[in-house]
Amino acid sequence: MSEIQIKSWGNSAAIRLNKEILGALGAKIGDDLDVKLFNQTLTLKLKTNQSLDELFKGYYGTPESYDMLFEHQNWLEMQPEGEELW
Repeated sequence: MSEIQIKSWGNSAAIRLNKEILGALGAKIGDDLDVKLFNQTLTLKLKTNQSLDELFKGYYGTPESYDMLFEHQNWLEMQPEGEELW
């Protein structure tokens, strides 16, 4: 575990991540991070902006290939209601 210090940066507070922490995150300068706070624990995770095609690359199953509860099957016939891309 590493210790880092909160520093002043203009009117804000900032933390600096050393190259070992960036490497462990798989992050580089300019990348976006998802930040979560729970029970006084701050979690940083590299934000991935992958398309659905990228997320499901290598997946060859279909919705029919796994058991689905009857009440959850209606999404197969749903039409977009907002600005979703289908």
